[in-house]
Amino acid sequence: MTSNSLTTFLGTSLQKALVLLLVPVLVAGGMLWATWGAGDRLSNVQAAVVNLDEGAEIDGQPVPLGRQLTANLVDGRPDDQVSWEMVTEEEARDGLETGRYAAMVIIPPNFSESALSFSGPPEDARQATMELTVSPLAGVADGLIARNLADEATVAFNQFLTEDFLDNIFIGFNDMGDQMGDSVDAARQLADGSEQLAGGVGELDEGAQQLAEGMGQLRAPGEQLTTGGSELADGADQLSQGLQQLADGTAGLPAQGQQLADGIQQLDAGMQQLAQGSRASADGAAQYNQGVTAYTGGVDQLSTGLETYAGGAREFQQGLELYFQQTNDAIPLEEIAAMLQGLDEFAVNGEQLAIGLNQLADRADSAADQLEQLSGQLDGLPQELEGAGDELRALIAQQQGIADGSEEVACPAAVREELGEAGCAGFEYGARANAQLVVDMLADADLTELDALLERVTELAAGVDEQLSTAITGLREIAAGARQFSGMLAGMGEIEIDPAEIAAGMEQLQAAQQQLLTGAEGLATGAEELSGGASELSAGSEPLRTGGTELANGLDQLAVGADQAASGSSQLNAGGQVLATGMTTLAEGIGQTATGGTELSTGLRTYTDGVGQYVEGVNQSVDGVDQLVVGIQELRTGADQIADGNRQFAEGLEEGIDAIPTYSEADRETLTKVVTSPVDRDNGSGAQIGAGWASLLVALGLWLGAMVTARLGLSPRDLLTSNLGNGALLWQSLRPGLLIGAAQALLVGTIAVFAIEVTPLQAIGVVLVSLVASATYVVVNRALSSLLGGWGTAIAVAIAVVGVGAALTASAPGFFHALAPILPFDPALEALRAAMTSGSGLPVAILGSIGWMILGVAGSWLAIQRKRQLSPGDLSRVGI
Repeated sequence: MTSNSLTTFLGTSLQKALVLLLVPVLVAGGMLWATWGAGDRLSNVQAAVVNLDEGAEIDGQPVPLGRQLTANLVDGRPDDQVSWEMVTEEEARDGLETGRYAAMVIIPPNFSESALSFSGPPEDARQATMELTVSPLAGVADGLIARNLADEATVAFNQFLTEDFLDNIFIGFNDMGDQMGDSVDAARQLADGSEQLAGGVGELDEGAQQLAEGMGQLRAPGEQLTTGGSELADGADQLSQGLQQLADGTAGLPAQGQQLADGIQQLDAGMQQLAQGSRASADGAAQYNQGVTAYTGGVDQLSTGLETYAGGAREFQQGLELYFQQTNDAIPLEEIAAMLQGLDEFAVNGEQLAIGLNQLADRADSAADQLEQLSGQLDGLPQELEGAGDELRALIAQQQGIADGSEEVACPAAVREELGEAGCAGFEYGARANAQLVVDMLADADLTELDALLERVTELAAGVDEQLSTAITGLREIAAGARQFSGMLAGMGEIEIDPAEIAAGMEQLQAAQQQLLTGAEGLATGAEELSGGASELSAGSEPLRTGGTELANGLDQLAVGADQAASGSSQLNAGGQVLATGMTTLAEGIGQTATGGTELSTGLRTYTDGVGQYVEGVNQSVDGVDQLVVGIQELRTGADQIADGNRQFAEGLEEGIDAIPTYSEADRETLTKVVTSPVDRDNGSGAQIGAGWASLLVALGLWLGAMVTARLGLSPRDLLTSNLGNGALLWQSLRPGLLIGAAQALLVGTIAVFAIEVTPLQAIGVVLVSLVASATYVVVNRALSSLLGGWGTAIAVAIAVVGVGAALTASAPGFFHALAPILPFDPALEALRAAMTSGSGLPVAILGSIGWMILGVAGSWLAIQRKRQLSPGDLSRVGI
């Protein structure tokens, strides 16, 4: 071909030139057009989903997760995504074989059961799986897109389950806080109850100490009471003996009293006769005045009679005094009065002693009642402590049951309605975590000390109760003995002996005796005076009238004295009868008193024995109360420790509840989103086609165009026949390809600029770099074709395959990425990417392209030089 070969070529093959120009445009532009807006047409890609899931049940409620995932793929995708269809497994496999479906997803029967296995035992937890199959007849990218979308759906569904799980955990924290609040309230009540118990035990301790002091005070006079009881019993024995002797000594009083009464009765009869005689003498004296004769005649007789009468009266008076003296000596009235006074004082003292014994019985009953009340209080103490321990153990057992799963946790209706079964699973998880927290907090609590303390208190209470029963029995026996003895003493007061009446009778008897003696004295004196008058009368008759008057007066006085003596005798007779009756009653009363004294002695001996038992019981009670005080003090210490421990437990729960977070609905939504997806991406607002894809298509189009235009240039004949130098021939050989390549670069660069929507400055850079890349590719392909012929073309194709393979994906084999940087395709490609993205590697890439351009020029010059040095055989083959 001559110097005008290009013009000739263009003139004769304009259509071929247009084809050469359009090769890179068709390659780059067509590929850009094919991929332009492909993301908006993803709904044309069809994929099949087969739901074989049998679902699962949680607390009797069905949970079809396979159906939810299917709905998420079929109905929950935007319009610009792959179109998923729910079909049967047979339809899906037929669609894969015909290419109708780009991919198929099969959800297995155990999908829901596996996906929710985390809510069961940890060893049974497993992942749910899906089967994804890509059709061999699908588009190159369709299967990959469907796979990516299925992966995204899986990730989204996992995120949904995780968000639901985390939301339930956060709800569980809220419920845990509420439950911890209830636990805190219960712990506070337990602490308050423990403090009240400690306060009650403290009061019980004070009461026990007061009881110990009271028992000590009760114990102090025990020995005196025993000694006094013994002395009282001894005195009662002596009293009984004295009363028996008195009864023996007064046994004859009734007979003596009756004898005295009989003598006084005879005296009364004589005094009545004397009174009658005196009255008759007075009457006779009155008649004396009627006749002196009769009087004078009987003066001697009267004088004699009166003398005899006076002697008899004096003898009567002396005899009466002797009788009274003998009677008083035999039964001294003073001794009888003293005896009656002693009995009266003994009755009074007996009543006072009975009152004292009744008071003693009342005090013994009161002490027994107090001991019985104390025993009742001690009986309820172990049960109260056992009740507090049972409440603490019940709390621990409940929390332990929730923590280890043996006790069912009820899911609130609100949680079930809002979040479903997955929410209930999260709530149960949170509740068990809360229970485990409480169990861990109570793990250090040692309840063995409480059990030992309760056992010790029960033993002490039983021992003290037994001792209190003994003391109560002793006090009741003392009260009964005291009341019995008091009744005996009170019976003595019922003896029908009236000391005052006896004393009055004795006084009347003494007065009657005195009056009788006075009358007898008057009678004797009157008789003597009458006898003296009669003597004077007999001595002389002159003072007869005077003597008669005196006689009448004396007789009158004698009659009065006789009447008084008769009256005193009657009173004496009545007093004697009363005295006899009183002596009989006195003897009977003394006998009864002696019998009562014997019973009193026996009762006092019984009382003394009871006092001994009482003192012994008091001593035992004092020892038991001392042990009770020690036990209650230990109980008080234990109760204080329990109260302190419960208060610390409540405060620990309060501190723990402050550490439990509480989340609002907005906080839960934010946290679940952040925890499940800590990192998010922004799709940005760039061009639909990336710079990497556009630069690869531009470079590939220019490379293919360079491979085609590399055939243009001087023929071997022109090289051999031309008289131009190698340099000129080199330029003439490269010029057609460079010009066409420049045109190709302008067209392809312009198309790329509009495809990726770059800035004007970037657009200029893309066009200029396209020109450099086209020139490099033309020179290199010209050198490969000139030097290697058909092998050069094959090498050019291999260079394009390696460059495109390395640029498509970073997952290409390492061989591609190792060769691509040292081949001529890669520097121009990197320069185009840098120009489209304003990258910093543009200068280095331009220098790499220029370097390969220089190597291509050198290879082409070497090919021209070699072809111009042919042998004669070569010349004949080229027609010279």
